[in-house]
Amino acid sequence: MENQLVGTETVCRKKPINIQTGDEKLFAHEYKKDIAAKNVEFFENIEVFGSRGFMKKGFYVLLSSYFQGINVGILLLMRAYIEMFVLLFQHKNEITCENAIYIVDNYSLEFFHWFGDILQKLEALDSNELKSSYTIIIPKNNYFPWVAETLKAYSIEPLVFEFDDIIKCKNIMAVPHVAPTGNYRPELIKKMQKRILNYYGLNLNTSGTKRIYISREKAPKRKVQNESELINLLKKYSFEIINMEDLNFEDQVKLSNDSEIMLSIHGAGLTNMCWMNPNSKVFELRLKDDSINNCYFSLASALNLDYYYILCDQVNSKCGTYGAGFIVDLNKLEYELKKLFK
Repeated sequence: MENQLVGTETVCRKKPINIQTGDEKLFAHEYKKDIAAKNVEFFENIEVFGSRGFMKKGFYVLLSSYFQGINVGILLLMRAYIEMFVLLFQHKNEITCENAIYIVDNYSLEFFHWFGDILQKLEALDSNELKSSYTIIIPKNNYFPWVAETLKAYSIEPLVFEFDDIIKCKNIMAVPHVAPTGNYRPELIKKMQKRILNYYGLNLNTSGTKRIYISREKAPKRKVQNESELINLLKKYSFEIINMEDLNFEDQVKLSNDSEIMLSIHGAGLTNMCWMNPNSKVFELRLKDDSINNCYFSLASALNLDYYYILCDQVNSKCGTYGAGFIVDLNKLEYELKKLFK
């Protein structure tokens, strides 16, 4: 296998359908994105261990196995080293693996990152060599039901290890992100989409009929503070109220594939747009003045979906997008819905 995983690529994205002149500053820097080439790395005699899947050789720890594509501050670095050395003294079992593929990192635990980061890696890898020569290794705490299900779609049976196991790998291939988190190579993300849909007997040749609102009511943070009023409004326009936590992964895929409109606050639920038909519509409730968190705007463009947005106030200005509560401007939302359904 060649060391190059993917070449350079320039991605051009279509603007939000309801873009306002004063909001261009939130999106303009994302309309065109240059994505660098990426190479896989090969190592010999590597040990993989811990709930996060640290890699080390002798006394040298490969931090790229823990942090991919982010700038690491001193406190985060210290915490990682402490965690690694504690884990080394806790290990009980040793497992030998001749040829391994390492694809996860510290952020792979999250639903969005599994589909947005990790499965793009699998699509970029040469499938024949992947299946015949290498074993994918995954920490057990990464092995959520949706992980197990999606790997079946790739006909992959991974080696799943416990936090106190050490995997001794004679040869290991470390696979980098094919694009910075929140960015996508359209060809790869569409291949992933098609593969998962085919696995469940679905396709992209039909038009969805449902209008769904994905609630974060059961999430620990980042909730809509005026959700009861929001739900009353959405029911006027025949939206179904969905808690994705109540559905298994297959049902999430099927529901999303049968949806013509998906509306939700910025969060993992919007990842399910991956299963929608082209030209379906996605509404993101996002914070005012947030020009950083454009991962769902970029994903919608890569999937040929129509992206709409509503800018929201936040309850606690010190929390930022990830911790804040959102207050939805219901008048603005209804204005957009009336235009859409006129």
